[in-house]
Amino acid sequence: MKAPTNENFKIPKGTGLLLAIALTSVMALTVFALSNNFVVTVAASTPVGVTLGIELEQRFRGGERNLSSRTAKVLLGLLLLGIILFFAIISFLKFT
Repeated sequence: MKAPTNENFKIPKGTGLLLAIALTSVMALTVFALSNNFVVTVAASTPVGVTLGIELEQRFRGGERNLSSRTAKVLLGLLLLGIILFFAIISFLKFT
């Protein structure tokens, strides 16, 4: 009997984009619930949704890739900066 492998499982094209649209919709609804401002919702969710869609689609098409330690630190730093700026904008809009 043959052991199952991941090579037999094919992910259809566009799955990463659909997953990104779903996650972006959830994020947009969360931002709108926190800020009650449509412009902030679009401004916060559009860039994240586009880059998330591209990244997921490339990941599903190309498989895993190894990042160097320096690249991983830069990406983590950018992610943390984005989260801090996001909450700063939300708190600024909430308290002004």
